[in-house]
Amino acid sequence: MVSPLKMYTYRTRSFNAFVSSTYTDGASVSTPACCVLSNPPFTLEIKLVS
Repeated sequence: MVSPLKMYTYRTRSFNAFVSSTYTDGASVSTPACCVLSNPPFTLEIKLVS
């Protein structure tokens, strides 16, 4: 659950049975004062980079 008026930072990394990558740089987002987003994200794109 997220709280209003708070900043969250996310980092990701990939892994498989043999190795893990390093974490990405952080991506930060601030939540609005109200609990309902007026324009919520509706897609997430994941690209495989070798």
